Amino acid sequence: LAEKKVELPEISDNKIYVRAEAGSGDGTEAAPFATIAEAQAKLKELSQNGGLTNGATVVIRGGIYSLDDTLTIENMGGAPITYMAYEGEDVTLTAGKNIPSDYFEKVTDKNILDKIPSEAKDYIYSADLSKVGLQNIPNMNLRKSTPYTLVMGEAKGTLARWPNEGYGETGEVIDTGARGDSGPRKKGFTYEISDARLLRWKDAKNGWLNGYWMTPYTIDYASIAKIDVDKMRIVGKDWNGLGNYGYARYFAENLLEEIDKEGEWYLDTEANKLYIYPYGKKPENDVKFAASNYPVIKFVGATNAVVRGINIEVGGNDGVVFDENTSDCMLIGGEIKYVSGNGAVINGKNNTVRDCDISYVGSRGILVNGGNDKTLVPGGNVAENNEINNTGTGGGNKQGITVSGCANRVSNNHVYDIPTHGIIGGGMEQIIENNIIERTNLEMGDTG
Repeated sequence: LAEKKVELPEISDNKIYVRAEAGSGDGTEAAPFATIAEAQAKLKELSQNGGLTNGATVVIRGGIYSLDDTLTIENMGGAPITYMAYEGEDVTLTAGKNIPSDYFEKVTDKNILDKIPSEAKDYIYSADLSKVGLQNIPNMNLRKSTPYTLVMGEAKGTLARWPNEGYGETGEVIDTGARGDSGPRKKGFTYEISDARLLRWKDAKNGWLNGYWMTPYTIDYASIAKIDVDKMRIVGKDWNGLGNYGYARYFAENLLEEIDKEGEWYLDTEANKLYIYPYGKKPENDVKFAASNYPVIKFVGATNAVVRGINIEVGGNDGVVFDENTSDCMLIGGEIKYVSGNGAVINGKNNTVRDCDISYVGSRGILVNGGNDKTLVPGGNVAENNEINNTGTGGGNKQGITVSGCANRVSNNHVYDIPTHGIIGGGMEQIIENNIIERTNLEMGDTG
């Protein structure tokens, strides 16, 4: 890739240290704080007492830091603040709950086993999520957000689905939903059932269909309203933007009735139980699960703040967000993977994401917003020198990089293995240059 362009900020010698599971400390290297929250409290204290004239650096020792809420980075009077990994050590922030392998028990309940495909009955395990403090998890609404995230060991799990790979095909359309531009929207659609396997879903709870119902470039979720066994029909509850054709390609997911492959999982929100078909057919690895609805890191009205060399792994929302009041901040290096939302969202002005590896995210790799394309006020935001792959794991039209607003820059990125466009741009006066784009449009068609 071409030479990097954004200047790296200097690192302040005024350092505050953090080490996971440290005892009570004062933030020095010899006696570090145990949490990043303690370091942030120290920063606020220094800011109020005039102790941040030359900025500060929060140095985080290696380890996994579990967050019960967003790590919020705020303005410290304009003083330059850097959060960085200790040299040579891996630092990972996670919004996922760790579920030890020995919390999973083999399913023996006949009522549950009767729903599971016969070839998989001996390999399904469940865990009570209350044991790890998870309660009252909402049902997934896949029209509004991507599926929750689950990782078994080091491999991303798959929400139980049919078919296990690729797409099935509907039969003839019986009743089509209305186009979004044709007046009042008619909700729902009905197809003939072309595969008798679908009859197994007649009692399924919160099942979803995800399909290219009319065009090869628009994929929409619809919840399963009904399986009509007598008429051999399947009914979708929700409208989609373009209507329906017959013999559409689609897949169904969030079905206990389809947990039949290693790596698949299903969440029963009523019973608060998580079901898995473990890799290796036995739960030998811990499971990380995220149903959180908050980003892992968020810059809120920040100025001159930097996050450097810190990894993000497993989250139920976006990885990193720069809000519209943030300016001159940077995310440098580190890996973002296994988050349900976008890898990074850049709003505000003169903010940068660079040198990051972003993969296996439910939505887009990076959203670059900022500026006003009507008044031509520049955003000046930058996505540079990033490796981005395997976006859209939650299904749908999810690009590697999406650009909007005015006068932002996308340069020197390597974007590959993407279901749709590698980079898609809108707005005014954008710069998109020197990017390597390969193996895109792997699922969609007619995307240019």
